[in-house]
Amino acid sequence: MAAAGLTAWLAREVVAVNDLADEDPALVNAEPFGLGWLLRIRKDGGASSAGLLSVDEYMRLVG
Repeated sequence: MAAAGLTAWLAREVVAVNDLADEDPALVNAEPFGLGWLLRIRKDGGASSAGLLSVDEYMRLVG
């Protein structure tokens, strides 16, 4: 999976990459909360997630 860049607003570690989404990119749009996930990340120990949106808040924002 190639990416031009990834911006994350907290210190993190990538712990998994979804090879299925790499093989079938349509999954990202078809099932973004199911099989279409891209990365699983773990925030670093002292990183704060204060100020980040929940899924519900994000969905209200983007409609």
